[in-house]
Amino acid sequence: MKRRSFGAISISLIYFVFGFLWIFFSDRILFNLIQDDILYAEIQTWKGWIYVLITTLLIYSLLQTYISGKNKAIVKLTEKETQLQKTILEKEILINELHHRVKNNLQMVSSLINLNKEYHERDLRNLIDKVEEQLFALSSLHERIYLDGQNSYISIKEYILDLTNALRHKHKNQIEIKIKLEIATLMIPVDTAVPIGIVINEALSIFILNYLAGRCRQGIEVEFIQNNNRYSLLIKSLDRESEFNPEENTLSLNLIRILSEQLGAKLELHTAGDCRIALDIPADGRKS
Repeated sequence: MKRRSFGAISISLIYFVFGFLWIFFSDRILFNLIQDDILYAEIQTWKGWIYVLITTLLIYSLLQTYISGKNKAIVKLTEKETQLQKTILEKEILINELHHRVKNNLQMVSSLINLNKEYHERDLRNLIDKVEEQLFALSSLHERIYLDGQNSYISIKEYILDLTNALRHKHKNQIEIKIKLEIATLMIPVDTAVPIGIVINEALSIFILNYLAGRCRQGIEVEFIQNNNRYSLLIKSLDRESEFNPEENTLSLNLIRILSEQLGAKLELHTAGDCRIALDIPADGRKS
């Protein structure tokens, strides 16, 4: 804006100075040289036309100089913008590649755990199973970030679908697990998605153990919706009468409680009858 104002003022000032000097000196010169009134009038007319021609050329020249300067400034700004966009694109590619590599590394760790767990006692194998599931939840998150092409938000619907499909696949040789999904199409912050994903993973593990034990035959429901500025997460048994023993799931329940506090969520836990795990989560990340 400053350059534009300076250009307009410069053109106006040069035009004014030229016009003032032209009129002041040309009239004085003609008055002293020409005594004939008729000739003086004719020369004044020609002088006017010459003035129009010269000022037209002067204004044209000044405008060309001004426009040329503006064009150079625009070209420089365009070059800087192009370079900035290129830099941003390169950083986005690097971040996506980082997520891709983190996902691969987590999957490799999960595979190594899976290869070694057969050589340990049953309780330790169960613990290793849990670690493996948690690693998958994290690697799935990084894969979803990579696939969505965004670094700060992910599709919670696709992420939960990845988790439930993985758990179905893991237990397919033992039993066919029925999981009903009611998931809103939302993009949520990655920092919020990480604990939510692990909570869902732990809650499903609890209900799947009931499923395998024959205490949850109708299936499992997972619901995630948004009400105003809060997320509502619900994992429940579809059986009207079901239960799970908290003592058998101490690790999972403790982890769910810790992550609920981290999210600033209100945790609702029913271990019998209408068996459910529900979280009321602030969407802005602030504690209730």
